[in-house]
Amino acid sequence: MEPDQIVSGGYLGALAHLAYSLGRKETFPAEWPKEEKEVKAFYKAWGNRMEAIKEIQFKYAERLLSSLAHKQGKARAISAYTLLGHFLSEPFQTWQNESTEPRRADGINQETIKKLASEIMGLFDALPPPIQMGLLRHHWKQIAHPAMAPALRRILDDRNEKPVNEHSYLVNDLRAQALRRLYELSPDEGRKLILEEMQLPNTRAGFSTLRVLAEKTLPEMDETLVENLDKARSGGRDAADLYSSLIERYATASVLPRVRAIYNDTAAARDCSYQSTLLAYFLRVDAAMGLDLIKQAIAGRGPGNPQCYASTLTGVANLRGHPELEAIAIDRLDDPDPKVVAGAASMLGRYGSPDAEGPLWRRLEKWIQDWKERAEELTKKYKHDHPNIWHREAGYELRRALFYSPAWLPDREKLDKLRQAHFGKEELKDFNRLAGELTDNIQITFSEGDGGWGNARVAHYECNSLPVLTEKLRQFPEGVTFLWKSYGQDPASAEQVFSELKTFLEGKGMKLEKRKNQ
Repeated sequence: MEPDQIVSGGYLGALAHLAYSLGRKETFPAEWPKEEKEVKAFYKAWGNRMEAIKEIQFKYAERLLSSLAHKQGKARAISAYTLLGHFLSEPFQTWQNESTEPRRADGINQETIKKLASEIMGLFDALPPPIQMGLLRHHWKQIAHPAMAPALRRILDDRNEKPVNEHSYLVNDLRAQALRRLYELSPDEGRKLILEEMQLPNTRAGFSTLRVLAEKTLPEMDETLVENLDKARSGGRDAADLYSSLIERYATASVLPRVRAIYNDTAAARDCSYQSTLLAYFLRVDAAMGLDLIKQAIAGRGPGNPQCYASTLTGVANLRGHPELEAIAIDRLDDPDPKVVAGAASMLGRYGSPDAEGPLWRRLEKWIQDWKERAEELTKKYKHDHPNIWHREAGYELRRALFYSPAWLPDREKLDKLRQAHFGKEELKDFNRLAGELTDNIQITFSEGDGGWGNARVAHYECNSLPVLTEKLRQFPEGVTFLWKSYGQDPASAEQVFSELKTFLEGKGMKLEKRKNQ
């Protein structure tokens, strides 16, 4: 390969497909096969094809690796990035061919990965902004080294030399990622820069970056945050959402009167996200006031009131929990407005304790009774303002809460009751498919997160932390076998989670095994 030839992932893949096509003659049916035997044959043939292409692509990657030292500048930087992504990619699994063991680049050891990461760190400035963003967001574990700090500082300092508009999403997001990563490498320096960014009335760093400081509150930022929020009310929804979120995250009770005054401005409280964020702040610094304002927000309906009453409970609970929120939601299950019933059911399904299951069942049974003689009305198409739309939504949220909640596990009898309450064909089809996953061999899929524990899925239940995952697993009966599948680029982290879960489950009379193709 030429020293200045850029080799991207797409280029590498195209070469592999072309080489495969030149060496073989094969045809696939123009229409999707109908017979089960034909479908299986199609899957097998397609899987063999993809396996062969992957093998060719791996050989091209080895050739690129051997020639990397002869490449120059941008071509060398992008080629190193391509190789890093290739060798860190998921083990290749033959498509729909479970009997075939997956292929992995076993010949590429961790030392090679480290060398590629070192190449990229040294040539980071030569990479285009989209690739820099991909590295900071998805491959940070490989390049999280003090040697990256100078490049991160250059991104933060140099706003004018990038070949894109300063106000573009890409530049703003890249700077935000650089700020976050610099904070991880150099906490004191990063904290200082984050505080400076937070003081700007037009910061574009984004809440996901500005929220990462270790402190629970920042008293020294109280006045600045409130002033910026006050100015942001006339600057558009995004600005108001950002500074209200920073107040919810960092502000102390000392600015409560000023924040309350801003909240009382009904013209500013019309945005639901903005309103829920400030209510969560009130709940944190003065729980009694916060709960009272939440009740007022739910009761405030009709002309001249914010149209957020139905989503208030879920909006607040997404940010901050409180035991009384569950009591309010249970009470609102009997609200005459089906919008509120749907909102309360949604909140209880996501954040409710086991005590919420009984009230949800009682309300679903009442809903079924109300509609059993006219169920066909719920399947019709209506205009957006027809009341039946929200009655249908209330039933949907009640069923969803009872089926998806992390706080309980429906037994066979309850699954049958839910099945009888499904009036939509597509929803019933999805329900039966997901309920079928609750067998004696239940799949757990795990993927590590960016700067966090990661995410696990047990059957159809989503678990975003180890405590949530173990609590869900605790609900299954003895004798169940779980099948483990992990995704991501850090096998060591996944293996540690697997080991912890295996010990936990064996102590509960259950098993955890790796899938054959893991």
